[in-house]
Amino acid sequence: MTRHLPTLPVGQSIFEDLRLDKALYIDKTMYLPMLRNAGKFVFCAQPRRFGKTLTVHALDAYHSGRTELFRGLAAEEHMSSPGFIPRPVIRLDMNTVAGSRDIDILEKKILVRLEVNAGRHKVSQTGADSAETFLRLLEDVHAASGKKVVLLIDEYDAPIIKLIERERLIYDELLFAKTRLVIGEFYSQIKSAEEHIEFAFITGVTKFSRMAYFPFSTTWSISQSVRNSYRSWGTPGGIGE
Repeated sequence: MTRHLPTLPVGQSIFEDLRLDKALYIDKTMYLPMLRNAGKFVFCAQPRRFGKTLTVHALDAYHSGRTELFRGLAAEEHMSSPGFIPRPVIRLDMNTVAGSRDIDILEKKILVRLEVNAGRHKVSQTGADSAETFLRLLEDVHAASGKKVVLLIDEYDAPIIKLIERERLIYDELLFAKTRLVIGEFYSQIKSAEEHIEFAFITGVTKFSRMAYFPFSTTWSISQSVRNSYRSWGTPGGIGE
């Protein structure tokens, strides 16, 4: 009898697709509740292709209570326990808004991602700009669901990193200043909405200390890098030894 091996998901980072396609998946889901228990705010700065996006999508499915995606995995038992409570999830992939030289287009791209999340939770999207809309989204989702929100932000620094890569030969100081202002004001709403957040997981390439223009780099209570909690990010995020 011919034995069919699972497909090797090269370059794939969507947890739901891997599970529905029955692709090869090295079970790391035992770390999902551990990440939650590491603190209310967990931040991970690691290079690209370290499994950060896959973990963000797995956390989305986990906190959303999508038990069908975890059958046979380590997290299944935890999700079936009486103490497990599914929560509304707001997930933002900042790669999708990055690279624009036009501040208005940057704002519109962010608003599109917020609109997707508003539609997911059937709340209206209101606000004068992306920052105010983000704050109201967190407030409204909490109010509509009666549960605090799980906030997942992937590649938080992508709008700046991609701008640097594109403008390497021509430095536009005004463009960088405006981009930092928009992004910084957007992220500062996390502090304002802290009472509406149950858990936040943020990934990026750079550490907060190197992005000093973000207001919450000094005002937000940030846990140590996940690497300090689990020896290396390779354990929960990728294939270890």
